[in-house]
Amino acid sequence: MYKLRCGSIPMPRIYVAENEEDVIVAEENGLPYIIKNDLSDEEIIKLALLPTLEKIFPMIKWEKVLKISRYQSMNVFVPGRDVKAGDLDSEAKDSGTAAIATESRRFSGTDKTETHNIDLLEYVGDISSKVNIEQLQELYLLPKFLGEIEENITHNIYGNTVWNDGYNKKLKAVVGTYEQAYAKKDLVILDISGSIPRGVSSMMLTLIETLRERVKADLIITGSTSKWYPFGTKMPNPKRIRQEIGYSNETTEFMKILHDNVIGRKWGNVIVFGDNDMPMNINDYFRNDVDFSGTSVDHVWNYHTWSMETTCGYAKWIEELLGSSVPQDYNTDWCEFVESYYYE
Repeated sequence: MYKLRCGSIPMPRIYVAENEEDVIVAEENGLPYIIKNDLSDEEIIKLALLPTLEKIFPMIKWEKVLKISRYQSMNVFVPGRDVKAGDLDSEAKDSGTAAIATESRRFSGTDKTETHNIDLLEYVGDISSKVNIEQLQELYLLPKFLGEIEENITHNIYGNTVWNDGYNKKLKAVVGTYEQAYAKKDLVILDISGSIPRGVSSMMLTLIETLRERVKADLIITGSTSKWYPFGTKMPNPKRIRQEIGYSNETTEFMKILHDNVIGRKWGNVIVFGDNDMPMNINDYFRNDVDFSGTSVDHVWNYHTWSMETTCGYAKWIEELLGSSVPQDYNTDWCEFVESYYYE
């Protein structure tokens, strides 16, 4: 018998009984337990977290992402009194441990405590206050494309470091050290206009702050208006961003952001989430009166909502400005697990 654990996420106390002897020990000692079946520990944990994940990100098809079904649910055998959903005493709430009758924790001889069963999903309940996005990433519970982006834009250490062969006075020796060389900035562009499936834009508004922090990127969010969020600045909450950005497509403010913050700089990766929409091309807007020299992009990552390998609308300025020589990658299946019609 062993305790069910979920990485760094505090969970109510549950023991896994692998055989009849474990069941006897659990009941003699007043321990809440589940009986091991054909589900792995990983599947049990995912099942236990399902209500919380659905509450935090209701737009994601979690059963599809986690490859589990809520019909796989199992019972927790709880010693002592009958425990109902949310029936936790104050001490248990603080500790994340389900309420258990304190007068019958341990028994002598072959005596056993009376047990009551409760569905695993109800027993675990809502632990959203104990779960954050970083924890979910550590447990590989977030959609896979987030990890792909982080991996894609991780700079090669040999391209970003230089060897400094210098004399260290304190050590009285020549000591070589690696120093971080100039690393190009990355840029994320997120289109949340009305043509983007509502579930996709809702999910990305929830995740975009974590994403840009993880990859240390500047950010443009565009819709009826466009907003510039350089790395290190605090962003409003997703609901306020949605209210400020709106659902239409515009180009004027987007082009001004390019002019003021993007053109003339050297970029490593430009990661764009969107569809084909972009109302105006860059040359029509600037009419060739802007010096584009000094602008470079190493790689473009297109996360397109359509099932075709094509450049996202708000990434087309790169082709128009720099030509077709900039390498581009396309991902068209990243939002298959998102509910298309989730409305905020």
